[in-house]
Amino acid sequence: MNIGMRVAKRWIVQSGLQYRNSSSKTNTNVIFRENSSNESFAITSFSDERNSLNSGSIDIIQEDVSLTNNYQFLSIPLKIGYLVIDKKFQLSINTGFATDVFIKNRVSEKNSLIESYDQVTGGDSPYRRAFLSGMAGIELGYKIRERYFITVEPSFKRSLNSFTKNSELVSSNPNSLGVMAGFRYMF
Repeated sequence: MNIGMRVAKRWIVQSGLQYRNSSSKTNTNVIFRENSSNESFAITSFSDERNSLNSGSIDIIQEDVSLTNNYQFLSIPLKIGYLVIDKKFQLSINTGFATDVFIKNRVSEKNSLIESYDQVTGGDSPYRRAFLSGMAGIELGYKIRERYFITVEPSFKRSLNSFTKNSELVSSNPNSLGVMAGFRYMF
C-alpha cells in the first residue's frame, strides 16, 4: 500500500507500507549434533552453537544439506519519482530509501536432517530489528479511466548496512530484484 503526491509538475513523492517475503538457499556438508539434546544444526548456524562447539559436547557429521531461509520483512519506503511521460501512458523513474523491519526467518531443510526453526528479533537473534535499503525502479502506468491507473514497477533494492548484528561472524547486505503491480487512484 502506497500513498503519494505531486510536489511539482513532474515530481512525485511516495511512501507506504509493504510486506516482503524473500528466500535464499545455503548448501553445506557438515551437521553438528549436540550430545545432550540430540538436536542437529548446520555449520551455518549462528552464535548460540559456537559455545557448545567449544565445550566438546557436539558430534560432527558429514552430510550434504540444503537449507532454505525464508525471510519476512515490513518495509517503509520513501521515494521520489520523476514523470518522464505523463499522458494516457505514464513512465516515471523512482529512487529512494526504505526502512526494512525484520519479522522472522524460517530455516528448513527438505530431507529433515535438521529440524526447521524460526528466528525472530531479540537478544539471541543474529538479525537487526531494522536496516536501511536504497532502491531504484521504473514505474509504468496506464490510464484506464479519468483518475484510475494500472501500474507495474520493476525495481532493484540493496541494503546499505548489514542486517545481521555486529557481534555475528557473518555480515549480510541483501539485494533484491522485484516487480510490484497494482491500481492507482489520483486525487
